[in-house]
Amino acid sequence: MITSPGRLIALVGNSGVGKSSLVQAGVIGSLKRQRWPGGQHPWPEQLKHSRGWAYLAMKPGEDPTAALAGAFAGLWFADTTDPERAVRRNKWTEHLRAGQVQLSDLIDATQARFKTELSMAPPSRVFLYIDQGEELYARTKAEERGQFSEIIARGLTLCPQQLVVMTSQRSDYYGHLQDN
Repeated sequence: MITSPGRLIALVGNSGVGKSSLVQAGVIGSLKRQRWPGGQHPWPEQLKHSRGWAYLAMKPGEDPTAALAGAFAGLWFADTTDPERAVRRNKWTEHLRAGQVQLSDLIDATQARFKTELSMAPPSRVFLYIDQGEELYARTKAEERGQFSEIIARGLTLCPQQLVVMTSQRSDYYGHLQDN
């Protein structure tokens, strides 16, 4: 396992307590607005550019690497019916699995796509939310889980200023999280 200097935030709680809602409406909502709920406290200087971040959400399911590539493809293509979206998702999934590319390459490609193909300012940081992180242990084979964990850990190591990863998972899977 790679130790990561990047930002990995884990929200652990009982089933049905609203972890996903807290992250999506609370954490991500506040980052996009650059304002705390209630607005009583000043916004931190370290987060002053959070409006310009890319926010990706994924559920690991049975194939977390494909879900990760799909989250990025969703950022690249607004039209969900564009066949190029599936082609690129599949290509990135294959390359990530084979170790031919890293998450840092996917982030770099996203930056380049925003600049050249979309003529937009690229996001200054990627906030990746792994919703229902317990699926890694409940639905994913051990080999795929390990590979996905390495992809994320390496991404956090290679891109500590460009990547923030947050996961939420049920507390009854906390021991699994600690073991990996």
